[in-house]
Amino acid sequence: MSDAPAATSGGPTATALTDLLEFLGRAVGRGHRVEVAVPDDSRTRVCVWPVALLPDLGTRGGYGKQTLRLRARHLVTVDGTVGPALALLDKVLVATLDEDRFQLVLEPVPAGVWGTPGTPRPSVLIDVPVQLTATRPSSPRVTSELRLDGGGLRSITGRLLGPGDVPLPGMTVASPATSTSVITDTRGGFVLPGQPVDRAVLLHLSGRGLLLQVKVGPEATDPVVVHCPIEEV
Repeated sequence: MSDAPAATSGGPTATALTDLLEFLGRAVGRGHRVEVAVPDDSRTRVCVWPVALLPDLGTRGGYGKQTLRLRARHLVTVDGTVGPALALLDKVLVATLDEDRFQLVLEPVPAGVWGTPGTPRPSVLIDVPVQLTATRPSSPRVTSELRLDGGGLRSITGRLLGPGDVPLPGMTVASPATSTSVITDTRGGFVLPGQPVDRAVLLHLSGRGLLLQVKVGPEATDPVVVHCPIEEV
């Protein structure tokens, strides 16, 4: 075993860093320290530092959830003398060939990130995938029968008749209060759902040159028969 720190619990980015430390510890082997630290040449060790969070492909998506996919970029370097430092760095490079999760970034490391000017250090960039998922608050499950407070609803059933009780088909029966309307059938009948049960409902009747109003009280019994004064049917 190496001297890499043990895994600790945390958020996605903290977990990515911890996993990378454990991976590097296995790569360099026993007796070599892997630390989140700035190199100081005090001994030969692998130093790691998170440097950026970058968007990944398919950054957002999903139904009912939002998923954020990122790449946590880390700078990995080795302090100490050049020979032992390069030997440790070679072990890291070889280990990344067999690990799909820890992606070696083939880009130049920015000059002067670590060390003094004119003293570059052998370093690489390694990306670790990070995924954050936001879940919508779940609604509590309904375990009891639904109840409607504040008054119920009813359907008003009726017929429109002309002189001689002749049915009036194709007439529009509308309730402006609830923005609902229906067309009378061949028998002049209609059913208007979703009307308040505890108060009168004003109905607008239109068609065949007519524009009438009739009020249906809460005490009215179905079916409601409306006689319309019309010359021809």
